[in-house]
Amino acid sequence: YVLDYLEWSHYFLFSGEHQLIEITKEIGDYSFWLLLALGLFKPLLVAICLNTGWKGGMIFPAIFASGVMGYVTTWALDIHVGFLVTVFVAASCTKVVGRPFLTSSILLFVFPLQFFPFILITAFLVSLDWKNWLTKNLLKSS
Repeated sequence: YVLDYLEWSHYFLFSGEHQLIEITKEIGDYSFWLLLALGLFKPLLVAICLNTGWKGGMIFPAIFASGVMGYVTTWALDIHVGFLVTVFVAASCTKVVGRPFLTSSILLFVFPLQFFPFILITAFLVSLDWKNWLTKNLLKSS
């Protein structure tokens, strides 16, 4: 078990922008549970590091973790994995950063150009204040 841990433990060590490409190439080699653990523990470790004085940011670890969770989500689905992972990353990173145009601009350098319109649409849809909008519109109709 120790050797298995050493094989993928480097994914926890760095922010993840370069590791996302690496794990994408090897995604079939890892189990569902390992990917789930990686997607859940990476943000936990980043939160611990940021709260103990680490000077790094959270956007690249968020891209990595949400990319892994996107793969976990598509594990049993028979759809275009790259597209769904891109939308998943755009949505979660928009929530983390809070600025849809900035998120879209960063993800433009991470994902294929043909996905950029979907990144932009997803980022702006996620950034809308749906709770207030629904509350206003539901109260108007009643």
